[in-house]
Amino acid sequence: MIVTTSPSRPESRPNLTGKFRPHDDRHTHSTWLDATDVPKVLQMDRRGHAMPGMDAVYNHITPAMREHLCDVLESLWYEDVTQRRQLNPSSAVGLLDRIFNKRPLTN
Repeated sequence: MIVTTSPSRPESRPNLTGKFRPHDDRHTHSTWLDATDVPKVLQMDRRGHAMPGMDAVYNHITPAMREHLCDVLESLWYEDVTQRRQLNPSSAVGLLDRIFNKRPLTN
């Protein structure tokens, strides 16, 4: 069964048949970080991987890199919350509804 909110365009909605796995979130997260300027060494560390070859010797993570990562993740979070709120400014999920009501809708 495909769950949709638009019967006319079921292909535009996610397939919620139980085929999604938590590991799939890692791929999405990796793709999001690749679209930013977060250094590869920090991306690899975040996923629990080591840099291959000589990069493992010469690349190190600094506190400034970690701070930048936090800024990037927070920015991605606010972008997603804003996009979700534009679809519907309320949610049956209490926490999300409170977030919507505390953060102004931006255009």
